[in-house]
Amino acid sequence: MPSLHLSLPLVLGAGAWFLGRKGDMKLSHAVICAGFGFYIADTGVAAPIRSAVAIFGTAIAHIAG
Repeated sequence: MPSLHLSLPLVLGAGAWFLGRKGDMKLSHAVICAGFGFYIADTGVAAPIRSAVAIFGTAIAHIAG
């Protein structure tokens, strides 16, 4: 019988996406999203996410004036 292996960040990311689509935020949803954030911070994708957030923040600051 073949086994299925999923990484925890993938599962938490899918959970965050589903909860975002549902649109009803509860404490359990916030815990799942926070867990996703902590796990994604330990991966190689953390630096590009930080850069994108910094660029987005700078753009908003320039628009806001």
